This record gives sequence, C-alpha cells and structure tokens, in this order.
Amino acid sequence: MTQYQNRLYLKSFYLCICLLGGFISCQTNESITQDEEIQTIMEGISNQAGQGKNPYLTAGDKTYIIGTQDGNFPDIGGHTPGEMGGVWNHLIKLLDGFWVKMTDNKGNFCWLENAKQYTNYPFGSEFEYVPLFNNSIRVNRFQFCPQGKNGVVITYTIENISDSEQTILLDFVAKTDLLPVWSSGTIGLKDANDVVNWDAQDAIFKAKDLGNNWNVIWGADQHTSIYQLDAPTYINTQGTGKSASSTYTITLPKNQEKRLSFVIAGSKDSEEDALKSYKDILANHSEMLEAKKTYYTQLLERGWINIPDKKLQEVYNWCKINTEWLAADMESAGRFLGAGAIEYPWLFGCDNSYSLQGLVITGDQKLAKETLRVIKEMSEKANGNGRILHEMAFNAFVSHKGNTQETAHFIIAVWNVYKWTGDNKFLADMYPYMQKGLNFLLKDMDTNKNMFPEGYGIMEVRGLNAELIDVSVYTQQALEVMSQIALIMGEEAFASKCASQATDLKERINDLFWDKDLEIYCDFYGTREQALETTKGAIEQIRSTEYRWDVAEVSLQEYEDSKKKHIAMYEDMYKQFEAYPTGIMKGWLTNKNWVISTPIETHIASEDRAIQQLDKVRKEHCGVGNIRHYQGLVGEW
Repeated sequence: MTQYQNRLYLKSFYLCICLLGGFISCQTNESITQDEEIQTIMEGISNQAGQGKNPYLTAGDKTYIIGTQDGNFPDIGGHTPGEMGGVWNHLIKLLDGFWVKMTDNKGNFCWLENAKQYTNYPFGSEFEYVPLFNNSIRVNRFQFCPQGKNGVVITYTIENISDSEQTILLDFVAKTDLLPVWSSGTIGLKDANDVVNWDAQDAIFKAKDLGNNWNVIWGADQHTSIYQLDAPTYINTQGTGKSASSTYTITLPKNQEKRLSFVIAGSKDSEEDALKSYKDILANHSEMLEAKKTYYTQLLERGWINIPDKKLQEVYNWCKINTEWLAADMESAGRFLGAGAIEYPWLFGCDNSYSLQGLVITGDQKLAKETLRVIKEMSEKANGNGRILHEMAFNAFVSHKGNTQETAHFIIAVWNVYKWTGDNKFLADMYPYMQKGLNFLLKDMDTNKNMFPEGYGIMEVRGLNAELIDVSVYTQQALEVMSQIALIMGEEAFASKCASQATDLKERINDLFWDKDLEIYCDFYGTREQALETTKGAIEQIRSTEYRWDVAEVSLQEYEDSKKKHIAMYEDMYKQFEAYPTGIMKGWLTNKNWVISTPIETHIASEDRAIQQLDKVRKEHCGVGNIRHYQGLVGEW
C-alpha cells in the first residue's frame, strides 16, 4: 500500500471525473466565460509563502525538474535513495541541482535560499525571493521544460529597487550527477565518475560520465570568461558528480531589471547531441515558452465542462494539467502516461487502467491509445503470453512482469478507450494479445481450475499471493468485455463462451467471497495457512517500512503511532485465524483494503449486499457524525 501512495491521487481524480461527466456536462455559468476561466488557471497557483520543504515538479515530455518549493535541491526519493530529485532527461539524471550566489559592489554575498513564495504554472515554476542587500535587489527565478526538447530553461529576473545604480556578481553553480534511472543495473548500466570541462569559445560547461556516453551541457545567454571547477555548492549532495560555477556581472540602473537565462541540455548518446539541443534551446527558448503556453491553453479548452462550483472547476482543470505533466515521450518505446512524481514517473499497467478512463473523457484519446499500445508492445517483448506488465522504467526494462489483475485491467481499459473513440483498427490491433491475456488468466494462473486466477493483485501486501477478490472481479469484467469485443471481431462462438464464463464467475464470486456473518466481501479465498502467512507478511511489511519525509502526509510521531496500531490489529487477527481448523477453505478478510468494494464498483454485488457492506464500513470506520443514506448511491442494479 505504501508504495502506491503518491500515485493514487491520479486514480482518485479520474474516478471523480468519470462521475462528473455524467451529471454536469450540460450545466452552464454565464457569469464567467471559458476564456476567463482558462486565463485564471494560466496565472498559476501559489503556495502562499508556505510548504517550502514540500517537493514540486516542473515537467516536460523529455525532461523534468524536481526540488523543494524553497528553491533548493536536497537529496530526495526512495527508489534510488536520495537521487530522485534534480534535473532529469528520462533515462539519465543530468544534475543534482543548481544554486545562485550573489555578491554586491561592497563584497557582501548571499545565496538565493528559502524562496518566500512558489508559484506553480501549467507551463513552468516560479520562485520569488526576499529582497537582498538592504532591500535593494529583488530576484525571482522561472523555469520550464520545452516540449519535445532534451533540456530545461531557468531565467533569473534581477530588479534594482533602490534609488541608485547597482552592480551585482551572479554565480551560477551546478552539480552534475550523470546516472541512470532506477533498475538500470539489471541491464548493465552503471554509474561512473563525472568529469567537467569549460569550453571558453562558447562559455559553457561540458560534463560526461566517464563510463558511459551520458552528457550534460549548460551555459547562459550572457557571455562570461569567469568560471571555477569544483566550486562550492549551497548544500552537499550525494553521488559521483562534479560541481562548477560561472560568474556574470550585472549592472542595473535604478528601478531597472535584467534577465539572465540558463540552458541545461543532455544526451544519453553523445556530446554532439547534447550540444545541438543546447544551442537550439538557447536560440529559441522564448518561442518555446510561448508554444508551451499555447499547448496548455489548448489542453484546457479540450474536454471543457462548465461547473457551477468554481472550486470543483479548478480541481478539474488542474487535474488535466497534472496528468499532462506525467506524459513522457521515450525514444525506445513511444509516448505514454507515467504514474506519478516523485517516485513513479515511468510506465505502469495497473495505474493506467484507471488513469486512462479519465484521460479519454477529458479529450486526450490520442495519448490514451498511445499508452495502451506501449503497454501492449512492451508486455509482448517481456512476456509474450498475454500477461501485462506492472512496471517499466525509462530504460525500457520491465522490472516487474505483472501482477495477475493487470492483465484483466488492460482488457477493460482497451474497451473503455474504444467506447470513446470507436477506433476499430486500434481494437483489432489489441485483440490478439487480449485473447492471449484471457488464456493467461484462466489457464496459466488458475492451477486448481476453480475460475479464480491466482497471484498478487492491486494491493502489494507481502504474502498476499492467493486467489484475490480484485483479480477475480476484474477477470469477470474482462470476460464480459471480451464477449462484446469478440462480436465486433465476428467471433460469435468465442463471444458466447466468454459471456457464459462471465456469468459463472459472477456467481462464484458472490458465493465464495461473501462472508455472511461479517456481511462483507473478503479479500481472498484460500486456506487457513494462507491466511496466517498473509497476516504475518503484513506485519513484516509494516515493521520494515520507514518514514519518508518527502512523501509523508503526517508527522513522524503520527506515523509511528499508526504503525503500532496496525501491527496490533494484525497480531490479533493472527490469533483469531490460528483457531480455525487446518486446511479449511473459505473467504478471509485480512487487510481491509478498498479492493473488497470491487464487487460493488462492478455491479457484481447485489443491491442488498452493497448496502450491507457500505453500512458496515460506515458504522465501523466513519463515525456517528458521518451517517449516510446509501440507498440510491450504489447505482442501478
């Protein structure tokens, strides 16, 4: 569960969007025009001088930047410990970070630190700093990642707010950290030391990983001859990178401002490619910024709905923007929707089965189809038997071949996209591998032939490797979907077979997963021994999970208290399960995760059972003050 926390927001948002489209698309609000609404969104959202230590994402489809909202670049992240932040060019990290030191004409110096305000725009990020040098100099920093380009742009605006001319020295300090994306060691990609050189002709730094063809180049739109290798950075970061600084003289008449733009460009292949990208961005970054603004304006116009509740309107609009930030254009695979920053910017099978439902509804059918094609093609290369991958990093290596339910989820996702696009060629292209997927579920993963495929599902709880409710439910849905797709493909006999199997599986789910005494669906069906093993695995997983400041939503003390509470719950559960006879087969409620509601989500549950389960959850977990009337909220049955 823990490793999904910073990806679940996208799923939740899009489930809301799917609901929104059903009841507000026809409503209008004439007081605010569409253009005015879009203009408001394009003006960005500020952190209001708070949350400075929280991470941010500045995104492009080729590059992205992750740091903290105070403008700093601390070591951050867990997949590659401490290395998930900085400047990235998909397969490789370019820099740990960059910092600015400023010196006035009296020799006083200071680092740009602790930005007093951070503003998130659809197209970039801005940091505003407190006035420097006795309130004479004001600085802000704006950064963006041009679409389709292997580089980023950082622009500093330096304003003289005093009554006299000011001369400022600006030191731009960068630290390289050319290393590969998580899991690269499995395919032989290993980090080596970096070397940095100064190119006096172009006034740029060129850096290379000594063991690979990974390169990063950076410089400014103002020439300088003053530089320093191994320059001190504002903070020390881990890794094998090298630092360097370049110094720029900025003379400002009173009440005037100047801009200084830096470009950082990279390549996984050669210095020549990095230099080409650098020069292109340096020459055209103003036009690239305007193009990116236009891109996001058009994105907001697409899939537009007018919602009377303007706060909800804002959430909907930013959801579309946040999703676009996760779009990645990967040379070796294609364009697809990633799962979520900081930890999961790459491709996931399960996550996209949810996210694409919202993506296609909000108007980006193209990216939805591209994502599914990439999932199918990379799964075919990695598995070949119909199984859908769980995870593929930017190195194109499938690090996890797939949890069982992801194959069913993929079939359902293809059908959902087809319903919105009517693209018969797309459906026909997907169909053969979907057929293989059904065979994988019902033959390869159903070893005891009870129609419940085995293996891990959505909840990655240690030991929860059994006949799970979410796997069974989504397999049932996949059978229903395939019965309809087979008819479109002209395979009536196969369609009939799938429909019959779907009916049988629905009955078995309701028969064997429902606990009459608890009035709730269980999370897996199996033996007492499996239940004990699963409970033991959950305890071990909780104990081994460490507090992460960069993703935590609670304090350390709250986190530790929650751990103790959950360990005690599982220990009591373990004692209860021990009392059952050896070898008994039944449904077991072990983890109390949301997946037990999948029969309600898919209408496999009857209305009576749905209300019983929801009411039980309300009574036990929602409190008296949250009493709801569920009749009519569970849909048509």
